[in-house]
Amino acid sequence: MSKRNKYSAGMLGAALIVGIGIGFCGGFVTGNRLGSKSAAETAVESRQEDNETALAVGESGTYDSQPAGSDSANGESEVEPIGSYAVDDEPVLNIDDTTVYLSEINARAYMVRDQYVADYGEEPWNTKMDNGMTVGEYAKATMLDEIEREVILCNKADEYDVPALTDDEEKQCASKAEDYMASIGEDIAAQFSVEQSAVLAIYEKDAISMKVYNQILEDLSARLRQEDEYKDMEDSAFEQVLNDKFEEQYTQWKNDCKVETTETWEQLVMGAVG
Repeated sequence: MSKRNKYSAGMLGAALIVGIGIGFCGGFVTGNRLGSKSAAETAVESRQEDNETALAVGESGTYDSQPAGSDSANGESEVEPIGSYAVDDEPVLNIDDTTVYLSEINARAYMVRDQYVADYGEEPWNTKMDNGMTVGEYAKATMLDEIEREVILCNKADEYDVPALTDDEEKQCASKAEDYMASIGEDIAAQFSVEQSAVLAIYEKDAISMKVYNQILEDLSARLRQEDEYKDMEDSAFEQVLNDKFEEQYTQWKNDCKVETTETWEQLVMGAVG
């Protein structure tokens, strides 16, 4: 086996910026940090650097050339607010009563696949890793972790008084979704059922979950700085404490989270066509 195809969980975890996220499908899979990039943003950059056609997951579909909520007649764009991802297609996951649909899974799977192919070549999926999983199994598991993390955080928005996305933030998400669709092209989008509305949903979830994440850190910081143990701690050390405290809290939320999968999810194979 060539050096390029010798995988370990550590190598792939570092290479894939999937959580959340979105993402977070971002940096949230390994514990997101302020200013980290989502999987969707990473996918755009990767596509811009290396615009190769490669394998993905999905069924044949159509490419919507207009941003979600756009009005091509008058040239004005009205972006749907967070929640527009609840489109009426096939349910694939249910996470604490939040449904994730096939269109979003298709888009996320293509983004994840695109990143792996860019880093490791066309066919890494059946390679065994040090942890006993294949690369395809690991990619699927980390994608689920990212989706779950984003949903959990989005569902904490009210608890932490995080407002909905502003008009400007919604427009930024719509612009990023449009840029991503342009970067992969109509043929790939149609071949692998990557819909612009689903890409928009991913960016929306990533944006709101990041706002919640930042608010949680802000609340934790204010509380901990009042304690003698932390009030004079250097910023670099304190940042690590904050991240550790957040991960402790998130682990509890994750343990309490109910995730239901469907046969469609169970049959999903990373890197397969159709």
